[in-house]
Amino acid sequence: MDTENKDKKEGNKRFIKKLKNKYRLVILNEQSFEERFSSRLSPLNVITAVGLAFLLVALIFISTIVFTPLKELIPGYTDSNVREMAIDASLKVDSIEDVLRIREQYVNNLLSILHGNPPLDSIPSSGEDGLKYAHLNFNKSKEDSLLRAKVEEEDRFNFSLKDNKPVLEMGLGEIYFFPPLEGEISEGFDVNKEHFGVDVVADEGASVRCVLPGTIVFSGWTQDGGNMVQVLHEGELLSVYKHNSKLFAEVGARVKAGESIAVVGNTGEYSTGPHLHFEIWRKGVPLNPEHIIDFNK
Repeated sequence: MDTENKDKKEGNKRFIKKLKNKYRLVILNEQSFEERFSSRLSPLNVITAVGLAFLLVALIFISTIVFTPLKELIPGYTDSNVREMAIDASLKVDSIEDVLRIREQYVNNLLSILHGNPPLDSIPSSGEDGLKYAHLNFNKSKEDSLLRAKVEEEDRFNFSLKDNKPVLEMGLGEIYFFPPLEGEISEGFDVNKEHFGVDVVADEGASVRCVLPGTIVFSGWTQDGGNMVQVLHEGELLSVYKHNSKLFAEVGARVKAGESIAVVGNTGEYSTGPHLHFEIWRKGVPLNPEHIIDFNK
């Protein structure tokens, strides 16, 4: 065993010695045998020089790829600008999807309410709550029709705020509209300017009240109207309240005349100061609120 180890060590020494043996590299002129270049080398020097040269070439290649546009030619590698553009596009798509979803929900709720049904998102579609309300019948009953007729008969004797001709022609002269806000009108109704309502100036934080009993069909943010509420009333009337700072109403909720549904604010692109932009529509036609409501009580 000792002999084998000794032979192995001697073999390693001979190998290392061979690597360190000096050799002369001579370059001669073939015709005159004149010496042009000579150098003393060893196998160890040659191996070291080749390794360093390979390492230097590898460093140059890697640096060229990392610090130059050539890296974009590598499959799977994308430019940072391209990644930022992709992320930005993805965020915009998500925003558009949210807007479309909200609008679709609003239209579906409005159609459901116009057909005499509750808002689609007000009744759970599954789970225990859905089973609890599944048996409810929303069709008009005979008792409901009699009650409506009685209430309409009583409302015939309600006083009107103004007995002007345009209101009487539309059958609204006997309806009392609760003022949504008391204040000075800074801009009136003007169809030619596409200003389909009135702007009522008031202190920020004042309470905005519903003009008639009805159902909330929209309560949320819009680009031009800011925080906005829309209430659907009987007789195909729709009241609109824009530029609020806070909203108290939820879609599908029933509200009473004079009930607070929002707070005066200064929101939306078309708002230049604290005020309420109020509109009243009937059958898709805008009405002049000043003909039916007194804002200067």
